[in-house]
This record gives sequence, structure tokens and C-alpha cells, in this order.
Amino acid sequence: MKISRLFDAACASVLCLYLSSADAGTIFANTGNGSLMSFDTDTLLQTGGASLTAVSAGQELTFDNSGRLFGELYDGSNNLVEYDPTTLSIINQTSLAGGRTTGLAAWNGSLFALTGNGSLMSFDTNTLLQTGGASLAAVSTGQDLTFDNSGRLFGQFYDGNNNLVEYDPTTLSIINQASLAGGRTTGLAAVSVVPLPSAVWLFSTGLLGLIGISKRKKTT
Repeated sequence: MKISRLFDAACASVLCLYLSSADAGTIFANTGNGSLMSFDTDTLLQTGGASLTAVSAGQELTFDNSGRLFGELYDGSNNLVEYDPTTLSIINQTSLAGGRTTGLAAWNGSLFALTGNGSLMSFDTNTLLQTGGASLAAVSTGQDLTFDNSGRLFGQFYDGNNNLVEYDPTTLSIINQASLAGGRTTGLAAVSVVPLPSAVWLFSTGLLGLIGISKRKKTT
């Protein structure tokens, strides 16, 4: 699946992008009460869902690498949810005790979120129950998470200082960190250059060899 345009591919704010293989895509967004909206990526006009209302802080959306859509919403209680991208309905939901998450990102069956102090939490994408990490705390605005296309997890958090970090999704620990001077980021997105498999290079070399042999035969 080729993503050729960037709207908010990190899904770190209330927008989330899903492109089909035909490059005809849909943008999803949370309303203030947690209902889902959909928009056409070509016209940016709404195609379905509820009307916008005042958005509560901390409402997030993210796709995992298999196309499942997850979110966090506040409707009087804090909840982790899974949405059906076709019907825009909630198909799974669980309450969050102690606060709300920020910066959701999902990959290979795990959903990750930041607590208020920048610590990482993990949740099972099928049950939406916590599987590891710290407890929830007061969330600072502008905290974000994103996976790149190779499965590396990056984040931004504020703990008195603004930081860009890389997390280990297995241990939930920080493996790289740099301070941000002058402010904080929002809406992270990451992409890595994916090298061509060795088989492609071997095939190309063989093909060039066959072309060379064919040219020599024609010459003789």
C-alpha cells in the first residue's frame, strides 16, 4: 500500500489517514464527543459521520500496520476504543482508570500510549487492556507517538523539558533522546528508506547478464 500524500500520517492529533491500494483514500477524525467523521482525501469534503463539536484534549486516532483503527476518547470517562472504518462505529471499548492517554500508535498487535510524564504504556489491540508500562498520570499537551514504516517507535513528550525520543517497543524504554530548544512539536510522522531485498539485486544482475549474452549472440 503506497502512501503518497501526507495529511497527518502520524495520527498523533485527531486526524488519521488511511489510503487504499488505489490511492483513493479516507481521512478520519474524532468529534468532540468521540464520534467518528470521514473525509475524502482528494476533495477534503466530509463523506460520513457526525458533525463537529468542541474537541476534548487527548482524543487520538491511529491505524496499526494491518489497517485496524484505534482511538482514545473522553465522553465523561476516558476510553480506549476500536472503530470500524467502514461503518464509523465503535466495535470495542474499555475504560481507562486514572487519566487519559496521548499519542497513540499501534503495531503488530500492540497499542502504545504516553502517560503524563512521558513514560510508555502498552495495550493489547484485541482486548484493549494494559499489558505493560507505567500508570496513567496528568497528560501534557503536545505529546505524540508514531511508528515509521519499518516499525521503529518515536515520540515527543514534555517533562519540564521538550524532548524527541525513540522507544524500544519491546522493553518500553527510551533508547535515544534529544532536547528540543524553543518549544514543542505536535503531529509527529516518520518514514524510513526501505532497502531493496538482495533477491532484487540478484535478479537485476542476472537480467543484465542475459541481455549482454543476447547482444553478443546477435553480433556474432
